[in-house]
Amino acid sequence: SEWSDIMAVYIKKAKLTKPLPTPISLHVTQFSSRLRDSDNCVVAIKFFGDVLKKLEYIPDDNPKYIPTDILSSKKCSKVKEEKMVFIIAPL
Repeated sequence: SEWSDIMAVYIKKAKLTKPLPTPISLHVTQFSSRLRDSDNCVVAIKFFGDVLKKLEYIPDDNPKYIPTDILSSKKCSKVKEEKMVFIIAPL
């Protein structure tokens, strides 16, 4: 999918250790010019986990390797500033 392809580019640019030490938590923050429900990030975190698996950063995206997903939404002042930020943290 287009989302997966975009995420793969940014994951590769991040130059993460491969494989990642697991388990990890994924935290996704959606910055939007209008405040949105944080559950809008669910699809993004799904694609992100799939891409981490596809690129062999993690063996699988099941709860054994990603037991914690944190979703949040924050307001930014301009549409140009809208983005999603993904943070990978060891548990």
